[in-house]
Amino acid sequence: MVVVECENCGKMVRKPSRQVTKWNHHFCNKTCHNQWRYKNGIKRVEKSDWSFYHKLKDFAEKRKEVMKNGR
Repeated sequence: MVVVECENCGKMVRKPSRQVTKWNHHFCNKTCHNQWRYKNGIKRVEKSDWSFYHKLKDFAEKRKEVMKNGR
Protein backbone atom coordinates (compact mmCIF):
# COMPACT_ATOMS: atom_id res chain seq x y z
CA MET A 1 0.00 0.00 0.00
CA VAL A 2 1.12 3.51 -0.84
CA VAL A 3 -0.04 6.74 0.81
CA VAL A 4 -1.13 9.43 -1.68
CA GLU A 5 -2.85 12.79 -1.40
CA CYS A 6 -6.42 13.27 -2.64
CA GLU A 7 -6.33 15.65 -5.64
CA ASN A 8 -9.46 17.43 -4.44
CA CYS A 9 -9.39 17.79 -0.65
CA GLY A 10 -5.77 16.97 0.21
CA LYS A 11 -6.65 14.09 2.55
CA MET A 12 -4.00 11.36 2.72
CA VAL A 13 -5.33 7.97 1.55
CA ARG A 14 -3.86 4.51 1.15
CA LYS A 15 -3.99 2.95 -2.31
CA PRO A 16 -2.55 -0.26 -3.76
CA SER A 17 0.71 0.49 -5.57
CA ARG A 18 -0.70 -0.81 -8.88
CA GLN A 19 -3.42 1.88 -8.75
CA VAL A 20 -0.88 4.59 -8.01
CA THR A 21 1.19 3.66 -11.05
CA LYS A 22 -1.89 3.15 -13.26
CA TRP A 23 -3.60 6.52 -12.62
CA ASN A 24 -2.26 10.08 -12.58
CA HIS A 25 -4.86 11.49 -10.16
CA HIS A 26 -5.98 9.98 -6.86
CA PHE A 27 -9.08 10.63 -4.76
CA CYS A 28 -10.29 9.61 -1.31
CA ASN A 29 -13.83 8.88 -2.51
CA LYS A 30 -16.24 9.24 -5.44
CA THR A 31 -17.55 12.60 -4.21
CA CYS A 32 -14.06 14.14 -4.29
CA HIS A 33 -13.48 12.62 -7.72
CA ASN A 34 -16.71 14.14 -9.06
CA GLN A 35 -15.94 17.54 -7.49
CA TRP A 36 -12.46 17.54 -9.05
CA ARG A 37 -13.91 16.61 -12.45
CA TYR A 38 -16.43 19.47 -12.20
CA LYS A 39 -13.72 21.99 -11.21
CA ASN A 40 -11.55 20.87 -14.13
CA GLY A 41 -14.33 20.92 -16.71
CA ILE A 42 -14.30 17.19 -17.35
CA LYS A 43 -17.63 16.05 -18.72
CA ARG A 44 -19.50 12.97 -17.68
CA VAL A 45 -19.01 9.72 -19.51
CA GLU A 46 -21.62 9.47 -22.23
CA LYS A 47 -24.32 6.86 -21.82
CA SER A 48 -23.22 5.11 -25.01
CA ASP A 49 -19.77 4.57 -23.47
CA TRP A 50 -21.36 2.96 -20.41
CA SER A 51 -23.46 0.61 -22.53
CA PHE A 52 -20.27 -0.52 -24.29
CA TYR A 53 -18.66 -1.12 -20.89
CA HIS A 54 -21.62 -3.22 -19.73
CA LYS A 55 -21.60 -5.25 -22.95
CA LEU A 56 -17.91 -5.93 -22.47
CA LYS A 57 -18.47 -6.85 -18.83
CA ASP A 58 -21.33 -9.22 -19.78
CA PHE A 59 -19.12 -10.84 -22.42
CA ALA A 60 -16.32 -11.36 -19.89
CA GLU A 61 -18.71 -12.89 -17.35
CA LYS A 62 -20.20 -15.26 -19.94
CA ARG A 63 -16.73 -16.26 -21.14
CA LYS A 64 -15.65 -16.94 -17.56
CA GLU A 65 -18.71 -19.14 -17.02
CA VAL A 66 -18.06 -21.08 -20.23
CA MET A 67 -14.42 -21.61 -19.28
CA LYS A 68 -15.48 -22.80 -15.82
CA ASN A 69 -18.05 -25.28 -17.19
CA GLY A 70 -15.82 -26.45 -20.02
CA ARG A 71 -18.32 -25.68 -22.81
